[in-house]
Amino acid sequence: MIRRRDVLRGAGAAAIGLGVSPGALMAQQDYPSRPMRALIGFPAGSGADILGRYFTIKLAEVSGQSVIVENKPGANSNIAAGLVANAKPDGYTMLFIANSNMAGSRFLFKDLPFDTVRDFVPACSFAQIAFVVVVGANSPIKDFAALNAYLKDSTTP
Repeated sequence: MIRRRDVLRGAGAAAIGLGVSPGALMAQQDYPSRPMRALIGFPAGSGADILGRYFTIKLAEVSGQSVIVENKPGANSNIAAGLVANAKPDGYTMLFIANSNMAGSRFLFKDLPFDTVRDFVPACSFAQIAFVVVVGANSPIKDFAALNAYLKDSTTP
């Protein structure tokens, strides 16, 4: 269960991560005083979108302000990241993106309009999701080594 305290800490960390100094955040006692914006670098209906929207609903409940969610998928989430990198660093714009996207984009894209290390500060870890590899129940592949051998076999259709 997500507690109000955890959501407020996450929002505060996001604001600090986006360039608001802790002193400025504390001095602004009416924060948030206007709607916040959450950009999600994945399509609507995706797992990341569902998690992001759940968090933003809770954030709106505890903060008393609306959170406008915008899905900006594409280019390994770089469209959303670019918008956040260029947003005013006032704590009202947040980005939901996979850490693998932030780590990999700098190596996968030649001319990023932002620097994933210099222009962003991780505010918090939102979710940890495990991935699994599965094969059909009738498949002769019973372990990862067999799957790897199967995939390397160039005669396999």
